[in-house]
Amino acid sequence: MTKPLVSLQIGRGLAALAVAAFHLAALMQAPAFGGTPMPWLSVFDHGHLGVDFFFVLSGFIILHAHERDFGQPARLERYGYRRFVRIFPIYWLYLALCIAGMVAVKSSHFQLATGADWITALSLVRLSTVELPLAQAWTLFHEVLFYAMFSLLIVHRRLGLAILAAWFCTVAVIDTRYPGAGASFATVLLSSANLNFLAGMAAYRVMRQLARPQACVLIVAGLVLLIVGLPQYGIAFALLLAGATALERGRGLPLWLGFVGDASYSIYLLHEHIETYAARALAHLSITPASHPITTFTAIMGAVILVGCAAYLLIERPLVSALRRREPRASRIGTQTVVEGVRR
Repeated sequence: MTKPLVSLQIGRGLAALAVAAFHLAALMQAPAFGGTPMPWLSVFDHGHLGVDFFFVLSGFIILHAHERDFGQPARLERYGYRRFVRIFPIYWLYLALCIAGMVAVKSSHFQLATGADWITALSLVRLSTVELPLAQAWTLFHEVLFYAMFSLLIVHRRLGLAILAAWFCTVAVIDTRYPGAGASFATVLLSSANLNFLAGMAAYRVMRQLARPQACVLIVAGLVLLIVGLPQYGIAFALLLAGATALERGRGLPLWLGFVGDASYSIYLLHEHIETYAARALAHLSITPASHPITTFTAIMGAVILVGCAAYLLIERPLVSALRRREPRASRIGTQTVVEGVRR
């Protein structure tokens, strides 16, 4: 089995923290917490690009892990099981905890009212435009869609390639941008966010051919494109991923460097609720964004990291490990050389 690519986990962790910082910056300037403008928080204005990075990373990792499954329908069960285990059990658990908390405090943000709303929230397939209790989980609609589209490559390689090519071309032409929390199925399907998956798959293909000097060039090019500010940031992230993983390949990095990345799914799903509750707790101690901005930001980000990592260690990792031990045995044959060390 190939060594884990720790650089992917480092990137995943940084992306999760960037998104958390972006939302925290908005929270600290919200009317509910005084509405005091804080120009220094503008440094986190682009933290939302962590979402683009997550999508690029998904394309990279899924191709990395399942390239050898193309045209092998017998391996579809294993693929589907692993994708299900990676997304749904933890999401459902955190969703249930979130709903319980919102109901307990009679939150006005709880909007699940119809059967279509509940099916949308549980299946991560858009049957309604309801905003989820875990609002940031809107990105999972795109993940689940991509997993479904990618599975066609496993069922039939040529047919899958044709459908994926048609999908990406249609998205590039129509481009519904980023629908976010209140999307319909059509806007999720046709969003330009989905092009990031293509960028990630391209990055994996490029990475396999790179020598170290070329990898350094791609990293520099990716950084330049990020600074310039392309409309499609996925290209810059794809160059960075290809370059970083090519540099790491064969050498390896200490596994502990990727720990926050391991916990990134829990951090990402929980961070907005942690931030809100932490801000309220600090307010009871007379520590507010207006009176103690640096202390507030540092304390809340610390809470996000600590709670997210604790949730990973105590809930996510044990649950996912237990479920993976129940993986369909018959479909494991011939797939042990696939790289699974990227925590996917």
